[in-house]
Order: sequence, then C-alpha cells, then structure tokens
Amino acid sequence: MLEIRLEEHSHFVDQFVITEANQTFSGHPKPLYFDKERFSKFNIIYNVIDLIDTIPSPRTHPDTLAWRRDCYQRNYPMSILSTMDLKDDDIIINTDLDEIVNANKFFDIKYYCEQYNRIKLQMPLYNIKLNYLAKPTTSWATMALWGSIKNDNLNIVRNTMGYVYKNAGWHFSFLSKDNNNISYKLQSFAHCDECTIDFEPDKAYKRVMTMFDKTVYIDETFPEYVVNNIKKFKDYIGD
Repeated sequence: MLEIRLEEHSHFVDQFVITEANQTFSGHPKPLYFDKERFSKFNIIYNVIDLIDTIPSPRTHPDTLAWRRDCYQRNYPMSILSTMDLKDDDIIINTDLDEIVNANKFFDIKYYCEQYNRIKLQMPLYNIKLNYLAKPTTSWATMALWGSIKNDNLNIVRNTMGYVYKNAGWHFSFLSKDNNNISYKLQSFAHCDECTIDFEPDKAYKRVMTMFDKTVYIDETFPEYVVNNIKKFKDYIGD
C-alpha cells in the first residue's frame, strides 16, 4: 500500500511525513513495518511514536482509549510541520495511508484548495482487493493551505465539512492477501471498541464484504503504478 501511495504522490509531493506507532489503536504491541532502505528514494520524514494510555480526550470522536490513540497519531504530524519553514500558501495533504490522491487530478484539486483554503477529497472505496468496489464513497481525506490550518488540530480539519472535490483518488481499505489480515485489522483499528462481530477470519471477511458493490477492471483510472505492475499486485486483485 505504501509503495503505491509513494509512487503516485511522488509526482507532486515535495516532502512526505510518515508517523508509525509501536502499538495498534486497540493497544496491542505491533512491529514497525516501515523500511527506510526500501523507500530511500523518496523524501521522507519518519517518526515512531508511543501511544501511551494518558493521551488527552479527542474532541472529534468517542472518548475511548482506542479513539484517543487514533486521534493522537493523526495529529502528531503537526508537531513536525510546525518546525518546518512552511509558507502560508504551501499545500498540506492530510490522508491516511490507504487514501491516495490521483496524480492526474492534483493540479485541478490544488486550484480548488487555493480558492477555498481547505477542501475535502471524496474517494471511491475499495475493500479487500484493489478492484472490489464498495457501495459507499469516503470524504475524510483533506487538502489545505498551511496558513488555514497551522493553528488547528488535524482531526478537526479532517472532520470539518467544506467544499468536496469528487472522485479525487482511491480509498483502498482492508487490502489483504488473505482473511487473517482482515481479522487483524478489525482487532486493531479505532472502531474495535464498537465491534461486536466474531473476529474469526472467514466471518471477518464476510462482515467487510457486506459493503461490496461490484468487481471492476484494473484500467487507466487506477494508479499508474498499479496498472504498470499488475503481476506484482496480483494477490491484491480479485476475480
């Protein structure tokens, strides 16, 4: 996922900021997955954080420990951005790892961002496989001028409605080779406090597939790096 994201965003991003925690949002220890050597060609500031249990209550989500961890990690890049020599008209793209902005649309999206200062990026949702289109779209990703958010919290920015740019990219969620990874995510993400389902892998797969709409072809509307490396990502493409 990170490889696809970096390749797509490298066409227009000057500086990447990546934050990884050594725990899941549900509080379980996890290994660190980021490989500095593998992604050394990209300009990346990488941070490892500890999701301690004394994180302040979030103002934008339910006050559970899982959501506190989620919101703390999401806003952590502000502590990095505030130390950089940013200009008020610099563009900040605030997205989760699985929310990828379409490089071919960046300059059009940038135009609207400059008009409205901060905008929401609506993306079609794909679950489990790169080409398993889900029924809902998502509008959580944001693009904003630094001057409009530098005194704000990225969770508030993400949850504030405004101008919505439609079909801005792709939201590849629960991307997985097998059902064990789906089960692991359900046990790990901030919504885990709300989950009452059985985490057994096959049941986890069926739960996520309730949002399934249809299988689509991988064509020129997908990330260029995916289109040019179909064999590499064959395990993440469904029939």
